[in-house]
Amino acid sequence: MNKENVIKYKWPLLFACLIMAAAEIGYTVYLGNYASWTEYNLSVVGGWYGHKWGLMIWGWLTAFVFVSFMSLVLIVNKYRGKASWILEATAGIILSVAVIIPYQPRPNEGSVISNIHITLSMIGPLCLVAAMIAFTVSSIKRGNRAFIFTGLVLLLMMACAAWIFIIYGIITTVLEVYTVSAMTLLLTLMFLASYAGKKESV
Repeated sequence: MNKENVIKYKWPLLFACLIMAAAEIGYTVYLGNYASWTEYNLSVVGGWYGHKWGLMIWGWLTAFVFVSFMSLVLIVNKYRGKASWILEATAGIILSVAVIIPYQPRPNEGSVISNIHITLSMIGPLCLVAAMIAFTVSSIKRGNRAFIFTGLVLLLMMACAAWIFIIYGIITTVLEVYTVSAMTLLLTLMFLASYAGKKESV
């Protein structure tokens, strides 16, 4: 589908993205229930509790949903920069690769392979957040004041994520569920802010 058709069918596509994101959140909760939400994460569920394929499907689904959602937002906003496109693509690739690399069970959880998995699993979402930040800054510079609000929401969500991380000391299922939920909300707000910006400029 070309960009013109994406813009033409933006509302049905937003609805489709929200349905996929809701399924992603539900699947995250489903996998998280195989272990403690506050002591472990989905990497442990996949590597220690025998749900390797469940983790891989989760990672691929997460990459597809949020890269698709972010792409929709960028196209609707007619974003002309390269940074957000590169960062979101990088996020999708890294996360898709990370879930293939096993997080090894004890006593090998500190192995090189496990550390590579952990590193990539952290870098992937951070790249997507960086894409959102670059897009937000670009939109504000272009005069869309609605993105001042989304920027503040983004900062608040990042602060909440940091707080959850500090509380539990590690990446937990609580943080993973929060992250996919927060990204869904933020991308929805960005979509609406893009649309509001267009309406204001008419």
